[in-house]
Amino acid sequence: MGAAIFISVAYLHFVLRFTGLYEEKKRMLWFSYAMFLLFFIADFTPYFITKVKPALFFKFWPKPGVLFHPFLALWFLYALYAGYLLYRKYSTSKGIIHSQIQYVLIGMLVGFIGGSTNYFLFYNIPIPPIGNILASAYVAILAYAIIRYRLMDIRVMGRRAFMYAGIGVFAYIFFYGLAWVNIRFFGGIFSRTSYTAGILIAPFFVFILYRMINGLERLADKYLFANLYTYQETITKLSEELSHSTDINAITNSIVDTLQKLGISRVAIIKVDNREGLVCKFEKVSGLKSHELDKLSDCDIFVSYLIKHQKPLVKDELKAMQSDNGEVDLINYMDDVKMALCLPLFTGERLAGVIALGDKNSGDAYNSEDLGLLSTLSYQAGIALENARLYKEVQDFNTTLEQKVSEQTKDIQEKAERLEKLLKVKSDFIFLMSHQLRTPISVITGMTSMMKDGDMDGMPQEKKQEFIEGIYTKSRKLADILNDFIKAESMDGEEFKFAPEDIKKVQFEDVIKAVCDNSAFQVKEKGINLEYITPTSPLPAITTDPHYLEQAVTNIVDNAIKYTQKGFVRVRAYAENQNVVCEVSDSGIGIPEADKGKLFDKFVRAKNAVDAYAYGTGLGLFIVKKIVEAHKGGKVTFTSEQNKGTTFKISIPIA
Repeated sequence: MGAAIFISVAYLHFVLRFTGLYEEKKRMLWFSYAMFLLFFIADFTPYFITKVKPALFFKFWPKPGVLFHPFLALWFLYALYAGYLLYRKYSTSKGIIHSQIQYVLIGMLVGFIGGSTNYFLFYNIPIPPIGNILASAYVAILAYAIIRYRLMDIRVMGRRAFMYAGIGVFAYIFFYGLAWVNIRFFGGIFSRTSYTAGILIAPFFVFILYRMINGLERLADKYLFANLYTYQETITKLSEELSHSTDINAITNSIVDTLQKLGISRVAIIKVDNREGLVCKFEKVSGLKSHELDKLSDCDIFVSYLIKHQKPLVKDELKAMQSDNGEVDLINYMDDVKMALCLPLFTGERLAGVIALGDKNSGDAYNSEDLGLLSTLSYQAGIALENARLYKEVQDFNTTLEQKVSEQTKDIQEKAERLEKLLKVKSDFIFLMSHQLRTPISVITGMTSMMKDGDMDGMPQEKKQEFIEGIYTKSRKLADILNDFIKAESMDGEEFKFAPEDIKKVQFEDVIKAVCDNSAFQVKEKGINLEYITPTSPLPAITTDPHYLEQAVTNIVDNAIKYTQKGFVRVRAYAENQNVVCEVSDSGIGIPEADKGKLFDKFVRAKNAVDAYAYGTGLGLFIVKKIVEAHKGGKVTFTSEQNKGTTFKISIPIA
């Protein structure tokens, strides 16, 4: 009876944890434990069980006392309440969680209904406890949910339990060993000598504990969870390879080879291009038949899902939901092409590609640990493929530039001025490429070399995270520099114009506010004040391409933040002479008089700007000018005094 008393309240405890309601219901739960503890104490008195006597074919069967009746009512009430909370969570959840709760509910109904047959004989109802065996069915049903629907991811729980148990045993042995030494040699654990020795021993204990934790992690990963360890190690190694490569074929080959080593024989890497209608192109495939490739090339159905949800597409989770016909069609489609998982490759907000995977050769489902590692891989693969694409575009651009120079040299006398300009552009381009790309590439190479050589293995997790953040930051810096080169080249030459289909009426102040919101973290990190002065009333609308206009404002605000070491950056919007104006003022380094006349030229930076911030390309203001002047009547102007700040104005005509 002692164990049975706590069944329903302990089950409620499990349900509160499982549904995420524990913090909300914590006080009620511990009050309930206290109440059932009183019943447990009463179990040793005749008020709970008065006696035992024969019943049916049992020699001894308990007979209830006066406290047993309210106990049993509460026992069933708590079981029903736990079931209600589970059902409420079930009715509002989707996907894999929905299926997990479904099996927990079924197991609960079977277990509690079976267990309740135990109480008929208490009240002289001649029904034996034949349903007790059904309590074991609860265990079987949950075991199925653990295996099939990743309930509680038992491998991760087992690994953590092993770690905590090992640390507990170590602390127990160390403490009692130290206590024995103090009693044996220093006259007790509270003597002055023991306190002094404790001060010396405490750092040693921390050092040994840290080594102990690392050792237990390696032991658990290598011997007790070898498959999980191999998975992590292989994905980590692939991530290192991706960070070094700038060749698209090498990247896709590495991804496919690695996934095959992990026991996934069916792999397809698909490039998605939706600039001129949705087009899917296979970059690399393995294990798929020709008719499956034909079906997989019709990518609208799963690409639309990935763009909408921006997370991996897992067939098992879709089967668990099936909330509409579109998802049913998608399940049938994935069954036809024999794919179990689609990983999106995003570059910013754009879906650049998809890694489609079949089932594991082992027949195991993809668990949450697998999905976490594969999602990280897809994120890194997306960055690596985008960097490779940008690198190729830069190479093509350089080739094109050289061809243009070669063409112009055929008639030096007629085109001497044009040739001189192109040669200067090329020279500036190569100079900036060598200076701006070399530093981040050197940093990335150095950091990844340390990772490759194992220099980071002994570092704390926070330090490792700093290295990874450094690599990511430098990679993004490379992408920004290359994007500036490509964008500036596309705007050079003929008059730059917006695509007609992208032009729409917008509120300029909305664009400006969005840029200021996006810059909040940057100014907080620098410790300066960013102030956006909102108009007192809505401004007239303007006609523009909002994407390009936002980029122009971003470049101006970003420059103001970069070149202001202390003080303020102030942004305001207002109407003036049939124009809407964005004015950005700062208390930064200002612009020297000698550099003002050429500030909007390609590859030009003020001397003090180069000293203050090394990574500029000299293209930001060139791009701003091109975008602003693409508006008929648009102007960008500035006033500045060295060491006293700068004010830029972007003026766009009212629609």
